[in-house]
Amino acid sequence: MRLPELKPRARYSYRVKASASAAEAWSDAFEFRAPYGHTAVTAELPTRVAIYGDMGNYAKNNMANLQRDCETSAVDAIVHMGDRA
Repeated sequence: MRLPELKPRARYSYRVKASASAAEAWSDAFEFRAPYGHTAVTAELPTRVAIYGDMGNYAKNNMANLQRDCETSAVDAIVHMGDRA
């Protein structure tokens, strides 16, 4: 899905549900921040993406690090490659 009307760095919220049926419940609201736009001013400001995969099956994992990175704006987006234990 393309979202061409997003304003660079603006925050947006969204909700989802399983089907168009009125009987289905909506999810909680979630937020995301749009990436930097492609202008002369923002050309030097990269969108920072964290990519991770296997979470492992032990107490040490990346979730606290990823949460901190999101809360402090160290990353703009997260891509999960699968195998979340």
